[in-house]
Amino acid sequence: MGLEVTPNRRTLRAKLAGETRLACGADGELTTPWRIVLIGDLNMLINSGIIGDVSAAPDPGLFPLSVRGCGEGNGCGADWVRPGRALWSWLADNGPVSFDNMKCFSKWAGELGFEYNLVDAGWSNWEGQGRDSWDMIRELVDYSAPLGVKIWVWKAYPDDRGVDGIQTPERLQAFLKKCRETGVAGVKIDYFYDESQQVVRFYEDALKEAAKYQLMVDFHGADKPTGLNRTFPNELTREGIRGLEIRGPWATHNTILPFTRYLAGPADFTPVTFSPKRLSETSWCHQVATAVIFTSPFLCYGVDPEQLLANPACDMVKSIPAVWDETIVLPGSEIGQMALFARRKGDVWFVAGICNSAAGAQAAVDLTFLGDGGYRCDMLSDDPASQQALKQHTSETTRAGGLSVGLNVGGGFVARLTPVK
Repeated sequence: MGLEVTPNRRTLRAKLAGETRLACGADGELTTPWRIVLIGDLNMLINSGIIGDVSAAPDPGLFPLSVRGCGEGNGCGADWVRPGRALWSWLADNGPVSFDNMKCFSKWAGELGFEYNLVDAGWSNWEGQGRDSWDMIRELVDYSAPLGVKIWVWKAYPDDRGVDGIQTPERLQAFLKKCRETGVAGVKIDYFYDESQQVVRFYEDALKEAAKYQLMVDFHGADKPTGLNRTFPNELTREGIRGLEIRGPWATHNTILPFTRYLAGPADFTPVTFSPKRLSETSWCHQVATAVIFTSPFLCYGVDPEQLLANPACDMVKSIPAVWDETIVLPGSEIGQMALFARRKGDVWFVAGICNSAAGAQAAVDLTFLGDGGYRCDMLSDDPASQQALKQHTSETTRAGGLSVGLNVGGGFVARLTPVK
């Protein structure tokens, strides 16, 4: 079910797409989905788990270690469900999706300490020296493994440019079986053009089949999450968002998303770019901060890895995890104006802020959420002279201290707070 605005633009009405069939259970009762309204302050909204809580628990036969799915303090289902960070060539503007270039991306992923390399559309046409595309994917998997990098592959749900889709059970199973045989870790399934009952059912069927082959899943070109990632923790993320593949402006949009779309669940925004043509009105620091604020257990970066490796923000980006143990929305956050987050992984805290495109801002952060003792604070902040530059600063602080940071128009900052041993 979707919602559409009525002609008077003051009400919403339900809309069902495609052919919808009602089915009763064995007891003759009809089961309908939950409809949820969240009311509370921003910190409560961000930390609410109700969408997962009303969803079915995982099947212990598929996910014997699972509790709730990838998220703060919840574990991730099974030892083969591993959140992580990925490089992705599609937005990087750094060569084609060729076999040789994907080896370069695996090498760069290894240099960054990223866990994954996502091979996008085009690999199905690889061939050479009598080998088919699956043989070459297996070679890429073997090449990447010593680098500490695993491979995800892209696949269209419908038929696409002469390549068969996976919209039937037979095609889906054959594709997933091949992925398992070649050592692929995860699949990105794309091009869902509607929210028909057929498509929505495919999500569940695909996750169930992928779990049998121990494959993680990213649904791209898809609708927003509805809690299915609790039932199937191998769904690490899905799109359902106006992400970096679209052109800007970004700043105001990005200060709205954490408190709207991200309440539904993780999103494949593909954050971070240093490319002038994609930065729009945002700063480098704004872009890096989105990797902290935007949630995605499969944290797929849109950045050119060579640009990242040469950027002064590289050390900070390398240290940003894909999942968190705790999140606090800080005072000063306001939808459409500023997003200020403190997020903890282990005993390390990250504080990140982004502001809109209307004006610069001054962020004041109280650090009372820190533990006892001293902390080293490594900070990236905006350079007032240029959106394509940043300032680096290291200091020491305690929970009695605070941060005061100036943000450019469309700017941001990131601070990493590490306990002093």
